[in-house]
Amino acid sequence: MPTADPSQRCDVDTDCGVLYSCENHQCIHKDLFPLTSREIFSTILIMVISGFANTGGLGGGALMSPVLLIGFNYDATKAIQIVYSLVFGGAVGNFLNVVRVKDKSGKPVVDYDLSMVCMPPMLLGATLGVLLNRMSPPVVIIAGLIMLLIFVFLKVMKKANVEYKKESIKIAELKASMQPVLNDGTSQQDTSTDQSQDDISINPTDDKKSGKKGEATTSSMGV
Repeated sequence: MPTADPSQRCDVDTDCGVLYSCENHQCIHKDLFPLTSREIFSTILIMVISGFANTGGLGGGALMSPVLLIGFNYDATKAIQIVYSLVFGGAVGNFLNVVRVKDKSGKPVVDYDLSMVCMPPMLLGATLGVLLNRMSPPVVIIAGLIMLLIFVFLKVMKKANVEYKKESIKIAELKASMQPVLNDGTSQQDTSTDQSQDDISINPTDDKKSGKKGEATTSSMGV
């Protein structure tokens, strides 16, 4: 299968990769519209990944990059540049959702002091990342993405394991705290059952006594 290298020299469209066409002996990626079925599926996948990532407080750039590389068949440099705008859009939407939310003490959930401290190094890192993205060959970028994905996967699995253990302990404690209540309820139910059985055993005697009284009354009236 031909590679999706924009700098590759070509003569016909088949010399280029999928979603590329040969123009002036260079492979050029197709315009966004009209969307192909492959691009529609990749777009939906990016929406799902971005939604889950923002729900968990992540940008999701490391997860969306492979979709752009495989689904849209962009080269590594172009895919990273598109990821910047996707992460920015998700961050803006997430911020608009929580900007007016306050905690129990009445303070905003967004810690603006911490944001002021973290923003300068983040901007510096983003600037250096953009420069390295332009200077580095695609192989280095893809290798970095693979290592980042492995690191994120291990961190997520570790965090999920810790949360699972916490939830298991909470469930066990909840069951232990509810066990006496269940035992009391069972004992009360057994007591009420025994009382009802005693009432049933007493009622026939009362019926016999009432029957005997009725016969005595009838006999006296007959006399």
